[in-house]
Amino acid sequence: MKRILLVILPLLLLLSACDRYEHETFSDAAIEADMQSFFTVLETAVEDNLDNVLAWYSDDYMQDEVDKPGVELNYQVYFLEYGYDLVLSGEIVEYWKTGRVVWELYGNLPDTGRGEFLIAEIEDFLITKNGSYVFYGNQVKQHEIEYSKPVVLAQFFTATTCGNCPEAATKLEEMHNEYGEQLVVLEYVADSDPGGAYYPEAMYYGGAQPSAIFQGEYLVVGAGEASLGEYDARYQQIVSNDAIFRFRALGIEVNENTIIANLIWETLGELDGDDLMLQAVVLEEDPDMYYIFSPSVYFENHVVAKEEIAFDENLTSAEFTIDVTIDPEATYSVVVWLQNRPGIWTDDTGHVYNVIKKVMGE
Repeated sequence: MKRILLVILPLLLLLSACDRYEHETFSDAAIEADMQSFFTVLETAVEDNLDNVLAWYSDDYMQDEVDKPGVELNYQVYFLEYGYDLVLSGEIVEYWKTGRVVWELYGNLPDTGRGEFLIAEIEDFLITKNGSYVFYGNQVKQHEIEYSKPVVLAQFFTATTCGNCPEAATKLEEMHNEYGEQLVVLEYVADSDPGGAYYPEAMYYGGAQPSAIFQGEYLVVGAGEASLGEYDARYQQIVSNDAIFRFRALGIEVNENTIIANLIWETLGELDGDDLMLQAVVLEEDPDMYYIFSPSVYFENHVVAKEEIAFDENLTSAEFTIDVTIDPEATYSVVVWLQNRPGIWTDDTGHVYNVIKKVMGE
């Protein structure tokens, strides 16, 4: 889920025509009044009695795989973390006609003299029930990987200065919310490339931003309606086929600045490539990076290192290492895929057979 940066950049916002689709001035007294009523109830919440707070959440609430019991658990965790004398409050930041709302959750510990402090900035969605607004969420539910089908790899080529990239990035985020880990998205950031992660791929895709390559073969350029519609079409085309190769496991060890990856796989059909390579990248998850002309749109990840080794069809496992500087406080992922990597790429020579991803540092 993309975060919101609270900055005052009026000139940039005026220039930001491609920001989030819904950035239009909107005022609704009913939303503001109902949100204020919710914040008033929030101030009365205690750890062992959250009923009044939860009444503001629809019974079928679902936000990024978190249901209503999950919301209750989140509030209980706040009391466990900060203390049972915690007093909660809230403040609305921004909202849209679509029902999307961004609000800030604050805490206060009256006996400590600490004063009010920010606990979290929360993005949610509102609907009306029985004449008032309640939280409904984005209805994104967990999507289980269908292992009989290939996992889809989307390599997204972008830059912080790209004007149209936020629309394409938002589309990929929406697809990932819908399809779960059946879709793995890699964000190659041209103006934040730590050296060699971006530019070797750029020779293949041609240099336009935004561009996305699906499964190593299907290049989609731009962020117009037709291009974004092709994203879904390519995904559906890929998963309509059965997997002829799949990874069974990915083990990760970290030794200072070296990542050691151990792979196990199985071949289910004939691999017709002559230049098969195991490709790997390291992703920084949720980096503190956003689009200069659309500062409310953050990057989901950032490719920071890459490696490749030749694939041996006579084996069912392999080990390789990736050198990268890892911040112990950050969350990183390792993504590995099997791909045809010929000396000269064309649209039908870079096929990706399957993908595996593992998160570390959570």
